[in-house]
This record gives sequence, C-alpha cells and structure tokens, in this order.
Amino acid sequence: MWSYPINERTENTGIAIGDADNDGQNEIVVSLSWFGRKILMVEYSNGDYVVETIENTGGDINSIDVADVNGDNLNEIIAGTGWWATYDVRVLKYENGGFTRIWNEKIGWTQARVGDIDGDGKVEIATVSGNVCSYTSLSGVVLYYLQ
Repeated sequence: MWSYPINERTENTGIAIGDADNDGQNEIVVSLSWFGRKILMVEYSNGDYVVETIENTGGDINSIDVADVNGDNLNEIIAGTGWWATYDVRVLKYENGGFTRIWNEKIGWTQARVGDIDGDGKVEIATVSGNVCSYTSLSGVVLYYLQ
C-alpha cells in the first residue's frame, strides 16, 4: 500500500485516472477544495510515486477529469470550479514540461464531465451550474465543443 498525507485543511473533491501528461503512463489527478484549492498529479516514476501540484486554482474544485477535448490526440485535464472567485470550467494541457491553462469559461459554480454525447467521435465538455453565483445566462446544462 502507498499513501500520501495531505497536511492541510482541505476537502478532497475529485479523482481521475488517465494519461494527463501524455507520457504513455496513467497518472492520478486529485482535486482539493476548501483551503487546499489545488490540483495534484500523482505519477509512478522510477519505482516510487511522485506528487506534483499542477495548479493552485484560487477556488474550490467541484469536478476533475482527464480526456482529449480538443481533438489533438493528447489528453487535457478538465476542472469545474466554484466558490472563492473562480466559478469556471478550465482545461489544462501539459506542454513544455508543465501544465498550462489553454481554455476557460467563467459560468458560475460548475461541475464538468467529458464524453462523446452526440456520437460524432468527438468529445464534448458537459457542464451543469445553477443560477446562484452565476456569471452568465447559461445556467443549467451547457455543452462546449472544442474540436
């Protein structure tokens, strides 16, 4: 068994498994809320697990996923955020040795999931948000097409 203590006041709100950095190996991507407010990646390397902070989000994270959402055959990390100033859905891509935010949409307290909803072979980002802390008239279910 392996474990990683999170030594700060936080709430673990999500976990995803996928090849987040496109190196051919799956990683564990963890989202932290409350006072943690960050995305962590756990990677198995050279016989041990390495934990890296991908992004300090500035707000609670309501959902996390790993998928190729822009059709370039490389995975991205998709996060839906909420409380404490962010209120968006964001996409992070591993480029040049680190993660970069390549897209975000400020829509309100958000959860996001990915999948091919319409059967066209392309992945969509599905979001759901309420009208509390909303930054757009698009509360409810919204689909984003990045391909």
